[in-house]
Amino acid sequence: MTKAPLPIAALTLFPLAAAADVTPQDVWDNMSLAMSAMGAEVTAELAEDGATLTVSDMVVAFAFPNDTGSLEVDMGALVLTGLDDGTVRIEMPASQDLAIRGALEGEGSFSTTVTLGAENYVTTATGEAGDVTYHYELDAYDVAFTGLELQGAPGEEAPEADIDGNMRFETMKGFYRIWGDDLVRMSTRGTMESGAFDIGFEMTTPDGDTLVQNNSAVMGAMESSGEMALPQGMSIMALGEALRDGLMLSYEYRLDSQETEQDQTLNDEPLGSQTASYGLTTGTLGFSAEGLSLTGQVENYEMELMQPMIMPIPLQFAISMADGSLSVPVLRSDEPADSHMRFALDGLTLGDSLWGMVDPAGQLPRDPMQVVIDLTAKLKLLFDMVSYDQLVELESSDEVPAEVSEVGITEILLNAVGAEVMAQGAFTLDNSDLETFDGFPATDGAATVTLKGFDPLLDTLIAMGLVPEDQAGMARMMLGGFAQRDDEGTYTSDIEIDGETGQISANGQRIR
Repeated sequence: MTKAPLPIAALTLFPLAAAADVTPQDVWDNMSLAMSAMGAEVTAELAEDGATLTVSDMVVAFAFPNDTGSLEVDMGALVLTGLDDGTVRIEMPASQDLAIRGALEGEGSFSTTVTLGAENYVTTATGEAGDVTYHYELDAYDVAFTGLELQGAPGEEAPEADIDGNMRFETMKGFYRIWGDDLVRMSTRGTMESGAFDIGFEMTTPDGDTLVQNNSAVMGAMESSGEMALPQGMSIMALGEALRDGLMLSYEYRLDSQETEQDQTLNDEPLGSQTASYGLTTGTLGFSAEGLSLTGQVENYEMELMQPMIMPIPLQFAISMADGSLSVPVLRSDEPADSHMRFALDGLTLGDSLWGMVDPAGQLPRDPMQVVIDLTAKLKLLFDMVSYDQLVELESSDEVPAEVSEVGITEILLNAVGAEVMAQGAFTLDNSDLETFDGFPATDGAATVTLKGFDPLLDTLIAMGLVPEDQAGMARMMLGGFAQRDDEGTYTSDIEIDGETGQISANGQRIR
């Protein structure tokens, strides 16, 4: 099918290929190459009339590995017309229906219809055979969902389900490029001025329970870019092999704002609802033989959650900034690889209704809270974590899946209700010694933990009746055994682990 931008995923722009003549057949071959690289079998009727190639009755089919299922999409038609300047104009109906069918072995099947509509849609292909760049523009792109049929596995009754809704994305433009042969490469960059969706889902189980869920969102301007390389003939069941053959994916996006609403009912009784708003949101994804990497950041996030069957009051909270990142290896290796995980919340505040439950008199400080967890590690995988066969083999064995040789605590921080806990440290692990620590790798290193504001917080909890006096005294005694207190009330504990002797000490005092 023509690479008309699909919602969100196809918001992509690309640099134009070098000027050269490209024919309608070149463009169709290029599109087919990209779809086959993604594991699809494409069938279509082709009719050539002069400089025009009409593609009709197009079907894109995916067969899941090991005969576990299938997915088919009737893609409709498109017209490719060669122009005098050596480019190709790609046209598709202003509105067309896509029939989608799928099945999972032993689980059942489904079918649904998606209607696509485009306003003032124009795509022009440039380049040469085997290397084509597509430039698209359109005023609006609509996606409507209508009808959903479920069929259970043989002997099982499937629930009745229906989906009804639409998505609309406005003022979209961009480029995408497809080139390569055995290794098919794609690069993208695109923008959207605004978007929105409103989708309802209803399902009635064979027992007669009816669940209804409605989702809606309004999005601001968005821009995204990405690259992909796909080895021909790759299998999603053996991604380890594909990664070694050059499989890679990188993607990044920026969304200016978003507001969402969701509500659920069960048998016409409120089950839950939530509203949320996001400020600037950014994210990246990387996947290659080097590993998996993810980053994300959101500003000015607010949420209100209602769960009447669990809690009669709304739960409200806001975060001025949240960010996270993850990088881990995915392939077996003889050498340890760097890994990193970070999660941080800044300016976390709770709504008055929640505070009113735990602290109606306002005795606890309600300053914005902060949470940071930042860890590093040296990790050696003993199997390909993205290969299905190896995962199945690992599940049925007693083998250890990975070895961790180093752990770094870059920062652990919790700042809330007037108290603050901080930790930093680093440790090495000897995986050849599982005796010193009774089956755990022998560990050597040190960490420092500090605690501020503990005594005032404990006094407040006692005054509120949340902590009994005797338990508070025991807590102070235990803390005094592991930490040293300075004149300002800050507790510090230096934890040391000796991997050779198996000793653990706190502030020089042996505790193991």
